[in-house]
Amino acid sequence: MLAAAAAAATAQPPLWTAPGQQPRPAPADARPPAPAPVPTRVVLFQKPAEGKVQPPADAGKAGQQAPAPEKPAEAPKQPTAGTSPGNRPRIEVARLQNDEELDRRLIQELMQEERERNKGNKDWVLNPKYFAAPPVEQLVPPGTPYVTKAVREAYPPARSVLEPDYVVHRRLYFEEKNAERYGWDLGFAQPFVSALYFYKDALFWPAKLASHPFERYDTSAGKCLPGSPVPYYWYPPEIDLWGVAAEAGIVTGAAIILP
Repeated sequence: MLAAAAAAATAQPPLWTAPGQQPRPAPADARPPAPAPVPTRVVLFQKPAEGKVQPPADAGKAGQQAPAPEKPAEAPKQPTAGTSPGNRPRIEVARLQNDEELDRRLIQELMQEERERNKGNKDWVLNPKYFAAPPVEQLVPPGTPYVTKAVREAYPPARSVLEPDYVVHRRLYFEEKNAERYGWDLGFAQPFVSALYFYKDALFWPAKLASHPFERYDTSAGKCLPGSPVPYYWYPPEIDLWGVAAEAGIVTGAAIILP
């Protein structure tokens, strides 16, 4: 017996191991410990009868009283139409009314507010004439369809004049923009410069005349106003292929005709 107990004790793994020592593997036929039972609680509910409140199961124990039954929640009161005393506005459903019904309803509300205000005054007497609406003169017979004044008076269509901010003119073949438009003055050299501009324009006049044959106009759009402080620019002649051909033909013909 003692030998069997000692063998069984040596076969079981120790409950703890020394630091740094690897734990022994569990035997193949070892079973995990059974999990602890989880406590459960069963609660039974029973629907009470209509109009009655079921007391809890432990309400009869000593020292305890059954709670008072809860009162059903009251439905919120719906606001009424009109204006309450104290000038507190109320919600009112919008509805269409003509002028007579609207005046009558307003007078009734004002009279009701006046009665509430003088409820304790025995000497007060309601005077309906005080709340009567002033008479309104009828401009058109009742039931007349509405027609706008523009249709009734037959206004003529409005007219307006829109002036452009540019000028359209004929093409200028002899022009010196720097001196004639923007006011440049080179002093004593200005006459010689103007003469050179004139001879240049005279030389290129056939080419300018033949260029852009379908555009026989010019415009001031995109140009600065006369007298503006513009730098002194060199404006090349606007000549296309038609102008080059015309200029070459005239120069060649003049060279053949003139010895």
